[in-house]
Amino acid sequence: MELPQITTDKRTIWINGIDRLFARFCPSSQEYLKNPNTFSYDFKLHNNSKPTKADWQLFCKKVKERFNFDIPKKFIPNYII
Repeated sequence: MELPQITTDKRTIWINGIDRLFARFCPSSQEYLKNPNTFSYDFKLHNNSKPTKADWQLFCKKVKERFNFDIPKKFIPNYII
């Protein structure tokens, strides 16, 4: 599997492969992961409130499980701190 690239605007975190989005975490609480084998979304979390630290931790855990990749602390969104 290719190594992911992370980009951010300090509110949304995008984890991208060479030609596709693997995961996103944003203030609207739409966190998702793509299954790298089927390219379908198999984890989504939609809330009506601002994401919490627990949401971020779950997202990081799922990224680690799926892609064997730790999101560096410098990418923690401003609204989670």
